[in-house]
Amino acid sequence: MNFLELITESKKVFSDTVDMVTFSILYSLSKIVKNKNDFVKNAQSEIDFSKEEFFDLLNDYYKENKPLDHIIHQTKFCNIVLHVRDGVLTPRPETEELCYKVINILIKLKKPLSGADLCCGTGCIACAICANVLHAHVDCIDIDNNAIENTKENIELTGFNISAYQGDFYNTIIENNKKYDFIVCNPPYLSETELDKRMMQYESKIAFNNSNDPLYFHKKIIDNYKLIMNDKFLIAFEFGNTQKDELEEYLKKSDLKDCYEFYKDINNKDRMLIIKKL
Repeated sequence: MNFLELITESKKVFSDTVDMVTFSILYSLSKIVKNKNDFVKNAQSEIDFSKEEFFDLLNDYYKENKPLDHIIHQTKFCNIVLHVRDGVLTPRPETEELCYKVINILIKLKKPLSGADLCCGTGCIACAICANVLHAHVDCIDIDNNAIENTKENIELTGFNISAYQGDFYNTIIENNKKYDFIVCNPPYLSETELDKRMMQYESKIAFNNSNDPLYFHKKIIDNYKLIMNDKFLIAFEFGNTQKDELEEYLKKSDLKDCYEFYKDINNKDRMLIIKKL
């Protein structure tokens, strides 16, 4: 069977075939076809992988609802290709939006910067920042060892100026006597009732829920920012689209009440918080 015949058959087997998905899986399996140009040149060539494995992976996506990033073990985040391990949270578009907002602020600061990507998962936030803010070093921290190993793989893959630490998001900073110019955090912020079967099946539960209070991580950093931030700083959070009011009430009672701003995502939902004293 050649490559063109394989694609044609896949569209017959899976009537809801999406080209992006089908070709992403093909590119992940093939050694000679890695992009559309390769496909055009090799359309009549014999496939160099197992047809059965190809259809098994398509079945994982279309029938089992497995995320594409976990099928091909790869994602693109802020235009950077990163490795994704089984069980590690795959980056979401909302996190990209937050990253770009942070990058646009940090890139204007013409000095060396030290930062942290807390609850780092794949290390995607740190990689995005270091790719664009060349004067930044970022520490990645996650309690999940699988996530830290994934982050280390992406540090090696990209060569960015990043360090990785396995441990509690806050205690690790204190134990290492660190203070940062910026922190970006996409923490577990879902309640138990918001978890669905797909999340539990393919990604680590603690990436979504790791406390009785969904805003525990946000509040912990807000309460203790003087211990972990330099005098001039930026703190950026992602949060759930129903949590703005509670977060704002909490901030109004803190001494950060005059230096925060909430942002909506592309779907016009409140999803991002940036606190800064620069």
